[in-house]
Amino acid sequence: MSLPRRLIIEPTTRCNLRCQMCLREVLQEPFSDMSPETYRRLLPLFPYLESVNLTGYGEPLLNTGLLEMVRLATGRLPPGAKLTFTTNGSLISPDLALEIVKSGLDELGVSVEGCSAQTHDGIRQGSDFQQVLEATATTAAVRRRLGRHKPRLVIHFVAMKRNLRELPSLVGLARE
Repeated sequence: MSLPRRLIIEPTTRCNLRCQMCLREVLQEPFSDMSPETYRRLLPLFPYLESVNLTGYGEPLLNTGLLEMVRLATGRLPPGAKLTFTTNGSLISPDLALEIVKSGLDELGVSVEGCSAQTHDGIRQGSDFQQVLEATATTAAVRRRLGRHKPRLVIHFVAMKRNLRELPSLVGLARE
């Protein structure tokens, strides 16, 4: 029997933003969260996996059980396996940043669609560029304060005509 090596698990299809490029904008399905019971049924696969990505078309942090999903995964994944999720960053408070850092997550992706509020917020409608930057910086500061190297912070950027000219500036922004 062949088992999967990688899983992409969608904790929720709900989102707090309206992004121009998102498939959610054309879906005609009801939005909902993955239940803890459904997630637990996947756990027997985890010892065989190379990676688990807790990301889909929704904002994962809207599922209040997300960090419990992370904690359950860290105890079951084999050494060297990678556990990640990507967020739009809008819900990360200082307290939540601390929880994320302590959770055992290997990589936290933050979606940034430009190097200016005008571009980013215009693409990710309902977002606040400054708040996303502050949330990312806070997470990095918490990680440093606790002396941890994880989660690795990654910027996700969807290149499109509207923001492509800002891509070179993204390197400096990421370094910040």
